[in-house]
Amino acid sequence: MVIPGQRMTFKRAMKKYWVLYLMVLPAMVWYIVFKYIPMPTGLIISMEDYVPWKGLWKSNWVWFENYIRILTGGALPKVLRNTLLLSALSLVFAFPASIVLALLINELRNRLFKRTVQSVAYLPYFLSWTVVAGLAFNLMDTRFGLFNQVLKLIGLDPVRWYATPSLWPAILTVAKIWKTTGWGTIVFLAAICAIDTGLYEAAVVDGAGRWQQTLHVTIPAIMPTIIVTFILSIGQMLASDSEMIMAMVGNNEILWETAQTFETFVTNNVMHGTYASSATLSMLQNTVTFFMVWGANTLANRRESGSGIW
Repeated sequence: MVIPGQRMTFKRAMKKYWVLYLMVLPAMVWYIVFKYIPMPTGLIISMEDYVPWKGLWKSNWVWFENYIRILTGGALPKVLRNTLLLSALSLVFAFPASIVLALLINELRNRLFKRTVQSVAYLPYFLSWTVVAGLAFNLMDTRFGLFNQVLKLIGLDPVRWYATPSLWPAILTVAKIWKTTGWGTIVFLAAICAIDTGLYEAAVVDGAGRWQQTLHVTIPAIMPTIIVTFILSIGQMLASDSEMIMAMVGNNEILWETAQTFETFVTNNVMHGTYASSATLSMLQNTVTFFMVWGANTLANRRESGSGIW
């Protein structure tokens, strides 16, 4: 028997929820094999002048020279600025968009219309970023794109979208919102479905309308889910959608001024054979990300009574 307010021991949790642990086992194995086991190798490469044909142990050791070179180099501030800007825009606009859409879908009473809206919202997620990049190119083509055609109709000059770096943080954010918002609602809709209907009945008895029910019942009830997903989003701040950026920006060096992020910088270094720099950047990225997630989780546990991930 577990006393209320007392944490369940790991042994007792394993015995009670062994089916759930069995379901999560493949994901744990995947993370161990592809995430944790390569970490020591990456750490070693980051301290070497790594040459592939010499191998891991015969390459020359340079210890912290790679870290010093990257931290004092001129590229890091721009890459860090771009990464944090894109991540901040995602947290401010893309993250709440899924919550708002989930709340709006929850208010729909016609089941057929509700399912139709959900399906339409989910569809963009299943398109590859390559397809999305093609759609974006057709919309933003300087001569024949739909956006510039509309601008001409209202008497404005066409915009050279692919030659204006300052526009691309907003363009990438809008593309991410369009593609991922519908899929992000799944978690929040599941949390809403788990809310005790008695809470809504009590709110109706107290005279609460739909907006008041949403504000005082729905949102507080799904707040632990919001906090957990927010902490996980913090963990992705320095890993800002390299697939999206590589697909939509491609080899357009003009746009790298505002679109170059940690992930794309690492990818470009790997493509040019500078493996040591890539490993060093990845280690720096992972270290900073760990402390960001740890700080966000600690703050959540203090403010929301143990609503963090651990």
